[in-house]
This record gives sequence, structure tokens and C-alpha cells, in this order.
Amino acid sequence: MTPLEQIEEHKRKVEMMGEEETIALNGNASSLDFMKAVYLNEGLPLGTRMRAATAALPFEHPKLAVNAIVEGTTFAEALDRAVKRSDAARMKVIEAKVQPVIEPPKKVPFQSDLRLPPTNWDKRLRRL
Repeated sequence: MTPLEQIEEHKRKVEMMGEEETIALNGNASSLDFMKAVYLNEGLPLGTRMRAATAALPFEHPKLAVNAIVEGTTFAEALDRAVKRSDAARMKVIEAKVQPVIEPPKKVPFQSDLRLPPTNWDKRLRRL
């Protein structure tokens, strides 16, 4: 295949990509109907169809949720009962007297210890 033929084939592919498909919807169609039409259209690329399906998913299938029904009591009464339960379950504090902390005596270095070289002695630090 010559370079000229490759260029012409590439131009044909680009022109084909520019052609947009129209999706037929009636005037009362909602955005969800449009998304359904997009992801059901097999002529569109898979990536476009997947994005449309993902966007439409929360509106087609509801999420599972838990609903609690409190019978005959108000929120304030339920809160008071919970506070009373937590007060009954709370542990009592043990009272103790504070004792002073005894510090160990400080170590006084011996005179002979002061004349020794440091423990990380390096020959480069030696006096001449």
C-alpha cells in the first residue's frame, strides 16, 4: 500500500467518524428515555453505551435502604430512654489518693571518670 493510498484511507475513516447517528425520540421524552435509547443503540461505540447505562442505572434500579418505624414515641422520649440506659451502664470511677513520685538520686561522676576519653573516641580528634 502506497503512502498516498494510506492517506486517502485515513481521510475516509475520519469522514465516517464525523457522521453522527440520530436517535429518534418523541417530544415528551425524558432524559432517562434518551439514556435508554443511547445504551440500547448497537450502532454506537461500547464506551458511549456503557457511560449511558451507568448514568441511567440509579434511576432504573433503586438502592436498598433500611427504614425504622418507631411506634408511639417521639424522638425526645426515645433519646431520654437511651440516656437513662447509658447512665445505668456507666461504670463508677475508682477514687484513689495521689502519691508523690520518688525520683532516683542523681549519679555524681567520679573524678577518674572525667579523665577518660569519650566513648565514641576518634583518632582524628586526638591532641598532639
